[in-house]
Amino acid sequence: MAGGQSRVQDPPRTVVTAIAKATGEELEQDRHGETALSPSDCEFLRTASRLQEANSH
Repeated sequence: MAGGQSRVQDPPRTVVTAIAKATGEELEQDRHGETALSPSDCEFLRTASRLQEANSH
């Protein structure tokens, strides 16, 4: 993994596509076409999900 990131989770391609569309940047993929998320990426997504859920009630 480039940049010393540890491999944490391979998100579904739909999630990778949504992130790339929202940020305007392509995420780094390995030789198998998988995109790994760092621990901070995972925490960001968890927090955003919790906030979205809280705002929908």
